[in-house]
Amino acid sequence: MTRAAVLEDPTAPDWTSQAFAALEAAALAGHPCDAKSLIAHGLPKPPNTCMWGPLFAEASKARIIRKVTGTNRRAWLASA
Repeated sequence: MTRAAVLEDPTAPDWTSQAFAALEAAALAGHPCDAKSLIAHGLPKPPNTCMWGPLFAEASKARIIRKVTGTNRRAWLASA
């Protein structure tokens, strides 16, 4: 699978790995997650805020997460 170009930013490989692992762990634990909740649980902010969209898109395409309907339009859960 190819990653979005913004995720391949050579200045941020550590953040991308950390973010994907944090997102996967939160989703697999069954916790709704979004960028704010990942930061609240210790993930540093990305070098570029445009990195959030491709991160969630890639995790969704990999069927790690799915969108949750409800009050927070940006919440995700583990895929069934």
